[in-house]
Amino acid sequence: MCNGAYNLREIKDRLEEDLYHSKEYIDHLVEETLQRFDNNLLLKWENEKLDKPYDFRYSTDLHSGGKSHLSAPIGLIWELTRACNFKCEHCFSSSGLPRRRELTTEEIKTALDCFADQKVFYINFTGGEPILRDDFFDILDYASKKRISIDFSTNGFLINPKTVELLLQTNVFQVQVSLDGIGDSHDNFRGVKGSFQRALDAIKLFRKANINVAISTTVNKKNMVEIPKLIDLSVDVGASVFKTTMFIPTGRGKINRQKLAIDSDDMHKLALIIAVKEKEVSGRLILEKDGFYPWLLENNYAQDPDWMRSQNVGCSAGTSSLFVTSDGNVTPCPFLPSFIVGNLLQT
Repeated sequence: MCNGAYNLREIKDRLEEDLYHSKEYIDHLVEETLQRFDNNLLLKWENEKLDKPYDFRYSTDLHSGGKSHLSAPIGLIWELTRACNFKCEHCFSSSGLPRRRELTTEEIKTALDCFADQKVFYINFTGGEPILRDDFFDILDYASKKRISIDFSTNGFLINPKTVELLLQTNVFQVQVSLDGIGDSHDNFRGVKGSFQRALDAIKLFRKANINVAISTTVNKKNMVEIPKLIDLSVDVGASVFKTTMFIPTGRGKINRQKLAIDSDDMHKLALIIAVKEKEVSGRLILEKDGFYPWLLENNYAQDPDWMRSQNVGCSAGTSSLFVTSDGNVTPCPFLPSFIVGNLLQT
């Protein structure tokens, strides 16, 4: 939306509609965000529309004066099914039962042919719980042969030696396992007793088979105090990556917003914690800090503008990445379910 085609009020109205928040909350959130970025010299913004809105399909090459065109997204997040064996409080898609109509094996393979031809580099298969699809490993195998980098997200509950054996027959480079707390806090959040231990068992099976593991955590009010322990646990079990994603109130998370949403003070505290832990685990674990910018607490950006410009700020949704739902709808990201830009069955 920040392409010059909308003024600030229109952007706020769209966020209010898509994120299901009140006008007052969105006003406060946007104004506070702009003020923080303005104070830290991160961006310059104006409240007028541009005569010629910027086309995000192109990135200007300052050296040659030309343009490079993205013929397709660099990466996709692909929901293979909305079926899930958990009832997580934060779930952006309200997963549980499968959608009434989900893509067939052949429809998925046809889409993979197209994505491969368009040079899509990376796909993360997710759900729901993708392993619940009977054709899951067939899909992984087919995608692997297309020379697309593949990983998938799982809660780990259904992983056993047989699934690992099947996985080793594909070219999946990484598995993302969700952990949202330690012990009972994870079980309670996920709604399934024993889910924490089953996730740990799955991670151990993956690592024994030399499969890379990323541990992903949705940061919320309930688990923010456990983030340091989760980072330490990630190191202990041999994970390569620890990924944080801020809780966003969509899907089932919308009805749990009051007890899960973190505020700006929480974010500042977490940025401090992550900055300390990142130095502590350097060389042993990669921290992917989606939505958290601990380097803002340092002085590098003020002293070295070139260093500042090298930092990854912003969202790739709709510019270099897209989300595909299990019925074929395409949206910029999982958190904008109503912003449908097309369908795989209609192209």
